Amino acid sequence: MKKNLLNNISKTVSEHGASIPALSLFLKTLIMVFLIVLTSVSLNAQGIIELKSYLEKTKTSPDPALVSKAKHLESLVTELQPTVYLSNSIVTGNTKAKCAEVKASAIDQLSSDNSLFNDIELITIRLESPADMGFVLDLSKLNGFTKLKYIYFLCEFDGDAKELQKLFIPTAGITVLYMVSIPS
Repeated sequence: MKKNLLNNISKTVSEHGASIPALSLFLKTLIMVFLIVLTSVSLNAQGIIELKSYLEKTKTSPDPALVSKAKHLESLVTELQPTVYLSNSIVTGNTKAKCAEVKASAIDQLSSDNSLFNDIELITIRLESPADMGFVLDLSKLNGFTKLKYIYFLCEFDGDAKELQKLFIPTAGITVLYMVSIPS
């Protein structure tokens, strides 16, 4: 019975001008194209990652480069670093700053060209209340930040990743992180 079924399928396919090997090759090619498209879409749809879980994951990686990257990020976030502060149309800070700290009300200043932004690797955006979430930051427009690697949302209220995800338009090469840290 199975042999008859295969013969019928083979005969039907042959009548329509295709062979089983050609059909098989076509299906394999179609599947490969689908997987490539799916992978590229998922890579372009960068999400926001919780800082603690990102550090735990990368610090335990078998790849030494990832471990080094995690340690560097952790030092940027937790240790005292030269920092530029942006608040209420005022930009102050160190000329060799590695970090920038931005109040939500000063988000527009990130798009300006400023020599203080040249060496910044981490931008921390402080969100003090839900009212601070009225912006969308297009990361591709941060032209003055030539060494930027991370955007870090420090949420000082009970915010969640889905809401924070709406605050930015991702771009390749910049990792977006967040942490909820409610002051007592």
